[in-house]
Amino acid sequence: MYRILALALLVVLSGVTVGRSQQPEIGFQNRPVKGLVVDQQNQPVADVAVRCLARGEFFETKTDANGRFELTFDAMGFHDKAILAEDAQGKRMGIAIKDFFVATFPGKHLTITLEPTTEMPVVVLDAKGDPVGAADVCALFGRWPDANSQPIMSTKTNFDGKATLRWPKNEPPRMLYAFKPNVGFEYRTVFSDFDKTEVADWLNKAPITLKFAESQTLQLQFVDSDANPIEGIEVKPWLIVKPDERYPFGFKPAPTLFQATSDAEGFAVFFGFPKWKTDKITFYSKGTGFYTPPIQFVPQDHPNGLMRVELERLVKVSGRASYPSGAAGSNLSIQASGVGYGYDSVSMTATTNERGEFELNLPPNRHYALAAAGENWVSPLVDGIIVQPDTPISDLLIEACPTTRVYGRVMNESDNKPVANRSISLKRVGRGLDELPADALPNPDRLESDAAPFTQYQTSTNEGGYYEFLVGPGSYEISIWPDLAKKSFQVETSKDLEIDLKSPQQQ
Repeated sequence: MYRILALALLVVLSGVTVGRSQQPEIGFQNRPVKGLVVDQQNQPVADVAVRCLARGEFFETKTDANGRFELTFDAMGFHDKAILAEDAQGKRMGIAIKDFFVATFPGKHLTITLEPTTEMPVVVLDAKGDPVGAADVCALFGRWPDANSQPIMSTKTNFDGKATLRWPKNEPPRMLYAFKPNVGFEYRTVFSDFDKTEVADWLNKAPITLKFAESQTLQLQFVDSDANPIEGIEVKPWLIVKPDERYPFGFKPAPTLFQATSDAEGFAVFFGFPKWKTDKITFYSKGTGFYTPPIQFVPQDHPNGLMRVELERLVKVSGRASYPSGAAGSNLSIQASGVGYGYDSVSMTATTNERGEFELNLPPNRHYALAAAGENWVSPLVDGIIVQPDTPISDLLIEACPTTRVYGRVMNESDNKPVANRSISLKRVGRGLDELPADALPNPDRLESDAAPFTQYQTSTNEGGYYEFLVGPGSYEISIWPDLAKKSFQVETSKDLEIDLKSPQQQ
C-alpha cells in the first residue's frame, strides 16, 4: 500500500543541482529508477550511456556488464523527463518517454531497446534567407502537445548554418526549434501526442529548413504600486503560439531562450523575439519582495512592444507551530493558500526553525488558510487570515495533531476489479469568500465568489487498487483524478477512515 504524508502538491520543492554523472540524494521527492538496456535481439548491452533528460539538464550513468543501470532523480513531475540510452558510436539509441513511474516500485524495472538512429540534416536561415552559424538546433520529446516540459537533444550549426540532429528511428521528436540570441527563433511541430499518425511530411524531406521570422524587441517595465521602478526581476517567456502551427511552444525545456532581468529603470528587454501575429505571449517572472504572477503580453494592446507591469509587494506573516504538549513544532512544513476577489490564487510554504517559528511573505488582498505538516503530524487549517497591503501579521499559532489514516480501494464500476496506478486527489478546503464579512477584502467590481483556500494532495493506487493518505482535521473532498467519483468527508479524530471509490473508466 502506498503511503503519502499530506503535503500540498502546490508546494515548490527545492531543486537539486547536479552535474554530469552525478546523482541527487535520495529523499522524499527523489526515487531510483532501475533499468535494462537491450539490443533488437533482446540481448543486454554493456557500457551504454544512460541519461535522464529533463529541461535541458540530465543525470548520467552507464550500463554494467549485464546491461543494467540505476538513476536517481526528482520523482515529482515524471512527465517532464525521459531516459535516453546511446551506444558509444552514436549509431544506436533508445528512449523511454512514457510514464516510467512504475519502474520506481520495488521489484520493477525499465527496459530500453537500442535501435538504429535517424540522422537528419538541418539548415538554419535568418529572415533574409542567409545562413545562421552557431545557432542552437534542438529536438523536443515528450507527451504534452505544448512541449511544456520535455527533454532535449541539441546541436549547433556550423558557419554555413548546417547541423545534424539524431534521434531513435522509431521515436521521432515532437518539435524542432532553432535559436540564436539577439538574432531569431523558429519552431516546427512534428506531431501531436493525441494523433501520432499525423506526422509532418516535411520530417522526411532532408534537409529540414528552419527559417527565422522577422524579429522585434519586447520590453516589460516593472513598477510597484507607487509607480517606482523595480530592479532585479528575472523574466522569461513561458508560452507562445506561431500562427501557422497547430500547437504552441513552451519555453520550459529550453531554459536559455529569451532571458532578461529588469534594470534600474525597471525594464526587462528581449531582443530578436519573433514578430508573429499572435493573440498573446505568456511570461514568467520572479524577484525578491514582490509577488510575480504570469504576465499576459497581448501584442495588439502594446503595438510599440512595451508593457508596464505593476507588482504587489509581499507582506510578512509569521507565527509559531507547536505540538499538543506545548513543545516547539520544529522542522514542520507550513503551507499557506490564499484567494481574493479578482486576484490570483496563491500557495506558498515555509519551514519552522528549532523553536517552531515560521515566516512567510505573502501577496496581499487575499484570504489565507495555513496548516503545519510533518512526519505523523498535521494541523487543522487555520483560516480567516486576511492579509492587507503593508500590514504585517505576527504571533499566529498553529498546533499540529497526530495524523489520521484515510485509506481505501479503487474498483472498476463495470466489473468490480481493482484499479492500479490511478491518481487519487484529496483536497482540504477552508472557508469561502462568501463566508467572510463583506468588507474583509477589496472588491471594487462587487464580484460574487465562493472561492476558498485549500491544500491539495495526491497519490496513486498500488497493484491491488489500494491508496492511503495521512491527514489532519478538516473538511475534505476526495476524487479519482481529474474529478471522478468525488466524495466529501470530515476528519475530526485520529481514528482511521476507510473510503472506497468506484472508477467509471476501465483501466
